[in-house]
Amino acid sequence: MEATAFALGERYVVCTLDCAECETQDKKRTSDRALAFHFCLDNSASMGSSTVAALNAFSQLVDFADRPCSLTTFTHVAQTLSTDLRSAQQMATIPMPARGQTNISDGVVKAFEVVLKQESEAPAATHHVIVLLSDGGHNSGPTPASIFPELRRRLLREAPTARISCLVIGVSSSSRTNLGMMFKMALETLPLDDVAPIYFCATSREMVTTLEQLKAQVSSALDNGKAHHITTNPGRAMFMHDMASPPTAAIDVWVPSARVVNMLMEGLVPQTIIVDSTEVTVTHGAFNERAAAQAIEAQLKILKQKRVAGSGDIQKQIAALEHWINATEKEIMRRTEEDGPTRSGKSQFVGLTASQRVKLNKRLTGAAYTARELRNALHDIEMYRCDNSEQQAAFLTGGDAKFAHKALRRAGTAEQGDLTTKLVANIESIGKRMPEALRRDALEQAKLLVTSRGKQVVATAAARVLPPLHVAELEAVLDPTKEEELVGKAAAGCGEAVALLDERLPALLEMVDKESESYLSLLTQRQQLREWIACAATANTDVSTEYQALMVVGMLGLPVTIQRAAATQMDPFAMRITRVLHSPVDSGSLACARASEQSVSSPEGPEVEDILVLIDPRCPRASRLAYWSTVVDTLTSIALSRDLFMYTGAEQRVAMHAHALVRLVGGPEHAMDGGETNGGETNLSEATVRTALLVIYSIRCHWGRACTEGKYLELLQQLFDWAPLNEASGIVSPVQLLLALCALDWPGQGSPVEKLTVPTLLGLYNEILSRRARASLRAETSSNIHAETSACAHKILRATLGVSTSSAPQAVGTEEVEASMEAVREGCSRTYSLAASLPSVSRSSTAFELSGKPDAKTTLCLAFPRDSSEMAAVQGIRRMHDPAFVRWPPHVNLLWPFVPRADLVRVEPLLRAELASLPPFQLRLATFSVLCTRNQHTIVLEADATEMTPLHAALARLIPACAGGKAFHAHLTVAKADPADAQRLCEELQRGWTPLSVAVNAVSLMWRDGDVPYQDACEPLRLSGSAETADMMEAEGQSAEDEIALAAIAGGDTINVRQFVVSSLRQARRVVHFARALQQEVSASGGWSKLMEAMEANAADGLIGRLVKSTAVPPTLIEELELKPADVPRTCLRHCSATNKQHA
Repeated sequence: MEATAFALGERYVVCTLDCAECETQDKKRTSDRALAFHFCLDNSASMGSSTVAALNAFSQLVDFADRPCSLTTFTHVAQTLSTDLRSAQQMATIPMPARGQTNISDGVVKAFEVVLKQESEAPAATHHVIVLLSDGGHNSGPTPASIFPELRRRLLREAPTARISCLVIGVSSSSRTNLGMMFKMALETLPLDDVAPIYFCATSREMVTTLEQLKAQVSSALDNGKAHHITTNPGRAMFMHDMASPPTAAIDVWVPSARVVNMLMEGLVPQTIIVDSTEVTVTHGAFNERAAAQAIEAQLKILKQKRVAGSGDIQKQIAALEHWINATEKEIMRRTEEDGPTRSGKSQFVGLTASQRVKLNKRLTGAAYTARELRNALHDIEMYRCDNSEQQAAFLTGGDAKFAHKALRRAGTAEQGDLTTKLVANIESIGKRMPEALRRDALEQAKLLVTSRGKQVVATAAARVLPPLHVAELEAVLDPTKEEELVGKAAAGCGEAVALLDERLPALLEMVDKESESYLSLLTQRQQLREWIACAATANTDVSTEYQALMVVGMLGLPVTIQRAAATQMDPFAMRITRVLHSPVDSGSLACARASEQSVSSPEGPEVEDILVLIDPRCPRASRLAYWSTVVDTLTSIALSRDLFMYTGAEQRVAMHAHALVRLVGGPEHAMDGGETNGGETNLSEATVRTALLVIYSIRCHWGRACTEGKYLELLQQLFDWAPLNEASGIVSPVQLLLALCALDWPGQGSPVEKLTVPTLLGLYNEILSRRARASLRAETSSNIHAETSACAHKILRATLGVSTSSAPQAVGTEEVEASMEAVREGCSRTYSLAASLPSVSRSSTAFELSGKPDAKTTLCLAFPRDSSEMAAVQGIRRMHDPAFVRWPPHVNLLWPFVPRADLVRVEPLLRAELASLPPFQLRLATFSVLCTRNQHTIVLEADATEMTPLHAALARLIPACAGGKAFHAHLTVAKADPADAQRLCEELQRGWTPLSVAVNAVSLMWRDGDVPYQDACEPLRLSGSAETADMMEAEGQSAEDEIALAAIAGGDTINVRQFVVSSLRQARRVVHFARALQQEVSASGGWSKLMEAMEANAADGLIGRLVKSTAVPPTLIEELELKPADVPRTCLRHCSATNKQHA
């Protein structure tokens, strides 16, 4: 047995205990303590036959123990059936008690008391393993959250030296994984590292397989592992159980089959530790990356369980783990520096060759991998939020891990080999052609310099080149007739020609006209392109992945910030470039940095992630070769789609040029963003103009002959011809036109800018506005319903034009055809009740008439919440045996089939009035029975119909067409079964059932469409029965009809009643509108006053009178009634008619 330790940061120590030497002495389980299992088994009704299957699986573990085992089952109460189990046969023959609800708290308490009793008889003599299995949430008795903390305190107080390991099995998604973790946090003192924190099975059918897996892992762990009790000198170092607990001088650890355990300690490196009474000298060793990672991973595992258990605030524990991870990363990087120095920041890329960049990437990636994985795991714990038991179990066991790599990390895929091979072949091909292209570019550049700077300046500089360029050599360089001869000699390997064109002439060009350098590699474009030549010979051996190909060769380009869209892969113009930086960067160093997850910042400030590669005017032939390479194809794919394999063609390059140019110089598209130019500049700088010219030069080289012909010239012609500029006419984005305006040559007519007339620009601006409006509309509505889309479009248009309710013109009109004068006279002179069109919601003696046959897709029933604690036992049975578990909530039908869906609007207020006089009652569910049909039998819970008889009778009187004429049989369906199995299942359910009483205070009106689950058609219809409420309403002159209507207007009732109210108010408005036409005719004779008095008399007792006297009309109702503000009564109808007869 050996122990080594090393410091982790300033305050902590990692101590490694290696028990490999003891392995030959431990051929069997060698714990110095005996082993006992304590099974805590769910015996609720929902478990069914699964209880017996679990019992059989657990019984095989009893043979593995050498101390008496115990069995505790729990329903709504827990029972310890035996504390002296010594064989599998003995356990398998224990009879199970009656079933019931689920009281996990009581079950765990009873099992824990058995442990305490054994500890009191023989302290610290037994290794206890408590096994908890449940298939549902706790629904009876005190909650585990209130009980488990007290169990923890009892454990520390009554049995502080007890060794307890906890195993959790969750069956079905109704089991609560968080309760299992609360159980482990409360009682576990010795975690078994070779065993999963939870065993989860989605269905009872999978349970047997899961239990077999548990049995195998537990047996293997106990056979191959061993528990040790370790103590240390508390004055020097103490053991860390977890971040939330104070350190202690002693700890129980489980040494797994690997025979090595890593422990975290606080303090200094100890000199010795005592392992099971044996003193072991601790060697002060060097930092061990693997040991540090394993020690932190053990703490992460505990923190995961705490997160799922919901154990309070874990931020302090996260901060402590972050400190340990940082210390680990610091030590790893320090060791990496010793193995091979790595400079920090941008300086680490300066002067690196292609192969050195690949080596740097490998070293940085390897050094950061361990710390990055630990930090990612910690971040996952911090951000984890989930209430689903299955997902929680996957989180604890690592089953939810997602390997979503970045674009540059997609090595190992099937496509990788194809792309890597293509990249290598392309590098080799271009590398062979690159020398000639660079030499011709150098000769061309020398001639241009003589023209622009003068021959004397160039000759003076030539004399300073080492070795100097003589006059004869300079003349040869500048003589166009000797270019082919020089290039031919260099290609043939003539040393003098090669030195002249590859070394001395580029040195002269750099001296006279200094080129820009990459701020990462400090290489010019020409130097960067020469790497293609060197890599061509070694690419086949140096490049094994795509991102290595991107590192070994590349070009200088402009750093850009890209705003991508979901459609960018299909339409590259859907993206936008939000900033273009002027300091160039080389793609090879940037690819190395991004693949190594090293951040790179520009001298101008922002972090750089993407690059726009341009054809360089100083070396056009060579840069064009690299520009059209597969390497740049891949870089473009990464920039636009964050994917290596999404390059779709040259149009992606054009899109990047177009958006970069718009961002640099502004334009109609950019003006819509607020008028600022690139990076917040308010005026064009010299650097911006120079960069814009480089983009224009590059796209002209890209198009070549297309600058005077082709697709983009045709698009530009559409602009000049005032033709449509929409997508149907071939213009994907307006930025295409802006790029074409700057880069194309208008054949025979000078610059295209001369054709930019006012109508042309207005057409371009209008197209941009319409596209922006369409984008806004798509962003605000996802519906395909024409009415909703139209309303949203009108809203956007009103906002764009500044139209509001106060500024809009007030239109007076009506959708109805104007009635004749005779009809108006007749309607206004007779007695007229404005509320007459509302359906009566008082108790009616008239039977409700259906518009069609009763519909099986609607029902009137007593529906109970799916997740209520009262229905937990019922839902547990339905989940396993009822095919309609998802479609229906637990319910008792009153009338089914019910009225057609079209009649729900009419029947709802009648039902509310009828039910308002019936009292609530208690529904008792005690007995199971079988309803027989031809192919499948139904098992139901019989409902005590005594209290339900008045309710059903009242509903049958109101809607006799749905009563069916048969005797009422109140029942709640819980299962479907084959005829052969139905009676057996019914008897089995009855044996484990505890009678249930549920309060009923409302009736539900429900419907469904197709296979969609049933849903409420309206708010529950309450059973009132309150005499005080009825008396109060009667005393105030209120009716149920008025109360429902006023609640609907206030937004507190269903839309159906609201529609009736609005319809009635519209009818009232029509009468007032017609009456206004009679004003001139009757005013002279005093008829107007009589008319208004008659209207007020009719309205006073109805809904309209109640409305205008009690409440102001909401603005939304004004819109629905199509009223102007002046049409709405301010206080009441009487006041309006007296003060403003025009708008009564």
